[in-house]
This record gives sequence, structure tokens and C-alpha cells, in this order.
Amino acid sequence: MPGTLNFAPRFDRTGRIVLNGQVPNVSEVYVDGQLRKSGGELLHVDTERVVREAERAAERVRAA
Repeated sequence: MPGTLNFAPRFDRTGRIVLNGQVPNVSEVYVDGQLRKSGGELLHVDTERVVREAERAAERVRAA
């Protein structure tokens, strides 16, 4: 990961991760010790439900 093009130059690794990290650079995500993303896929998340709820919330904001 740090040797990839979007991380060059490598003088400030923390800054590069924060500013230049992209989805393909992340293979696994743990939250509170539990694996939440593996192999690029979210685990235990109903993504269709999340999208529906986000769209409903956006509609409420537009209507306000």
C-alpha cells in the first residue's frame, strides 16, 4: 500500500494515508474488534436498506 502511486512521496506516511488513501488501499476494516469489511466487501450491512434510508433522509432535507 505505501508503495503505490497515490502515496508518493513517502516522507509523511500518516499524512499520506489520511489525505491520499483510497478504497482500493483498504482490504480489511475492524470496528471495536469486529471485522466489518473484508476483501472489499462490507460485512453484516444491508446496503440496499442504507441507500433507501439515505434517500428518504435527503428527501426530508430537500422538503424542509
